[in-house]
Amino acid sequence: MDFAISDCLKKYQSVLLIGCDCPTLMIDDLNIAWDKLQGDYDVIFCPAKDRGYYLIGMEKPILELFSDM
Repeated sequence: MDFAISDCLKKYQSVLLIGCDCPTLMIDDLNIAWDKLQGDYDVIFCPAKDRGYYLIGMEKPILELFSDM
């Protein structure tokens, strides 16, 4: 995840990374996440029922988020 986000941020100002197993994810969810990321948030997470997350958005790489997992 860190590599994918860091690589995208070389070309774009922000990125949303979504999981591949999110059958209930709707376009409105992506729009809300994107709006928050473009607003006051540097990082956003959308929590999953399994206590993980199905979406992460960032404006800059934050290596600490993916260390010691």
